[in-house]
Amino acid sequence: MREIEVNSGLKKLFKRTKIVLHDDIDQLLIDRFNKINKYWMLNDNIGSSFQDIDNNHIAKLLLVADNKDKVIKEVENLRILIYNVINEVNPNHMAFACLVASIDDEANDDLSEVGIRKTLKKLNDAGVTEYLLKKKMREVREIIYNDLEVYFPALFNNVLSTAFWTKMKERSIKICQAIIDGKDIEDEMSAADRYFATLISPKRFTGTDNEELRYDKFFEKNCIMLAGLINQPVKQLTTKEYFSLITFYNDKQKDGRRTHPQGRYN
Repeated sequence: MREIEVNSGLKKLFKRTKIVLHDDIDQLLIDRFNKINKYWMLNDNIGSSFQDIDNNHIAKLLLVADNKDKVIKEVENLRILIYNVINEVNPNHMAFACLVASIDDEANDDLSEVGIRKTLKKLNDAGVTEYLLKKKMREVREIIYNDLEVYFPALFNNVLSTAFWTKMKERSIKICQAIIDGKDIEDEMSAADRYFATLISPKRFTGTDNEELRYDKFFEKNCIMLAGLINQPVKQLTTKEYFSLITFYNDKQKDGRRTHPQGRYN
């Protein structure tokens, strides 16, 4: 758990609000993590603010302009982002609200849409700024995903991200060197942009089989699949226990055996 204190506006001389955030996969329940992770997915792919119109979509559209299918998906996702911004739907804020374990020692257990909006109002009234929210979100997300990559490298790997940023670093170095040397490297930059375009694979968030629905269905399917391996509801497992069970199940499938571990996750 991670604790922060904030001043609540005009009351800052008299009151400080204590906010406790989940940041430990040994304590974070998988049902809560699943919801947080979905909002992170929506934020990464669609965005949460007007700034993301350019950052998440316009820049990508320029790179995938030659691929009609990718352009259509990016435009559809851009429309969703604009709709969300107009209607004050912010996946990044909603993810943060789900990370909140308690506010002034009052447990935050209502993760319904109504409950999340109530939590966001409490955070706003407490004086949580956009800067603080984003800063703490980055810190907590990095901790959670670092732990998941360490414990479950087969399920959480960063190969694509590593390749992308390696190429991006090379591109930036070449641009700086070209400026120093006065060289024309337009052809090299075009080749690099074509490479980045191949890495961009927009997800579809409209229609009956969109990524958000598939995400929810996949989690429910996993819970049903794993239910026979333990003597407690799968959704009450911690994040670490859940992915340990997934790993156990996958290993047994590879071995061709269908045995149930007795008492291991009771």
